[in-house]
Amino acid sequence: MGIPMYGQNKDGDSLDRLATQDQTMKTVTYMEQSGTVAVTHSTDTEVSFTQPAGTVIKDLILIPQGDLVTGGSSGNDLDFKVGTASAGAEVVALTAILDDGGSAVTWKKGIPCAVISNGSGNVANAFAGGGPATSEATDEASAGIFYSAASRSVYVALRPNGTNLATAATTFKAFITFLYV
Repeated sequence: MGIPMYGQNKDGDSLDRLATQDQTMKTVTYMEQSGTVAVTHSTDTEVSFTQPAGTVIKDLILIPQGDLVTGGSSGNDLDFKVGTASAGAEVVALTAILDDGGSAVTWKKGIPCAVISNGSGNVANAFAGGGPATSEATDEASAGIFYSAASRSVYVALRPNGTNLATAATTFKAFITFLYV
């Protein structure tokens, strides 16, 4: 038998228990494709999912199927929101994915934005360097709202704000992962 080293785990069964715990962690992921993204400001393009009972929203990834470009003036954002009712924002209030501060912001075709990642929102400008250059921070509307003890509908929407988008005729895909807790 080897000599135990500082910090070495002396419990031979710990790896077996860890593997068992990992096997009981269960997630489920769904994908929905939207209709054509509304170009007209203040108009939602929405997809919906069913959140299983006893889960938290672990990840929400949005991917445009064509370029999306804001109008080019301050406040002409492309926002997203997450609700438990159609047109609602009970989970995540309107938050800019494309935060137009005075010049057009582009979200390129096929670039994923994980607006919720590992059960948390993101900091402002989280996608700069590979996705949209400017975005707002994503926050839960209230603490613990990502969790649901009962099955419920979850609605995800994109909404142009301020003025119409500069591009049109594209859809987006939404991937959502729920973690059983």
